Amino acid sequence: MEKEGKIIVVLIAMALSSLSIAYITFFPANNGLQEYSDSSNIGEEVYLEGTVLGKHVTYNGDHLILNLKWNSGLVKVFVPNSNGAETLDKKINKGFYIHVEGAVDKYKGKREIIIQQKNDISVVEHPQ
Repeated sequence: MEKEGKIIVVLIAMALSSLSIAYITFFPANNGLQEYSDSSNIGEEVYLEGTVLGKHVTYNGDHLILNLKWNSGLVKVFVPNSNGAETLDKKINKGFYIHVEGAVDKYKGKREIIIQQKNDISVVEHPQ
């Protein structure tokens, strides 16, 4: 009986390891967000990574606008003043490669990503 018990423990450990690997592989840690694409719907929660080509603070409201190079195009990221615009303006500079999470919106006919909180943007890589 002792030998059979050890075999069962080993088999259970192998099964749990297989399930863990499958979970990590098929359910990446992006909080259920979809990767941003040109076909992302307005209001959809998305993530993307890109290089900061430019940034500026708005005249009205002190909101932060980031222009990201993404794939072959440009994506605007809007950070409201109440959601950490001042902190992120000091933290992020041109040339930084960043990870962004937010909601797709449209402003004056152009798509943008709206950030809900300052933790929704993180620096992946500083320029060399």
